[in-house]
Amino acid sequence: MDFQPWLRVNLMSKIVWADGIPWNLVFVFTCWYIWKWRNHYVFHGDEELAFDSIQIITAAVKEWFKTSNVSFTKCAKVEAWFAWEPPPAGVFKLNVDGSRKVASGHIGGGGVLRDVSGDWCSGFAVNLGKGQILEAEL
Repeated sequence: MDFQPWLRVNLMSKIVWADGIPWNLVFVFTCWYIWKWRNHYVFHGDEELAFDSIQIITAAVKEWFKTSNVSFTKCAKVEAWFAWEPPPAGVFKLNVDGSRKVASGHIGGGGVLRDVSGDWCSGFAVNLGKGQILEAEL
């Protein structure tokens, strides 16, 4: 059986389900929950679903639909351009930043020193060990 046409029909469907909720949204949530519960069964070995799956999916779809369809007042757009600005003549500009790797907690910092033309004069990078992002930024 060809899986793609069935998937396409359900994802592109214009059918409206209960309470004005699009069918394709219900379909996506149902697929996700089936995947989630199947993985739970495979990795944890539970034999039965000890809950009302239809009620859980319906509640999740309705909650998502309700919160994602909030009407927003349109605001006027303001275009803003941000760019590096050179320092005054005879002065250098130092730009620094810090970062943190979430998985390991390692932090580091670095910077670049540029002249009035924006040319790189010097720079640095430093391993700061383990810490929080605020420590790296400071």
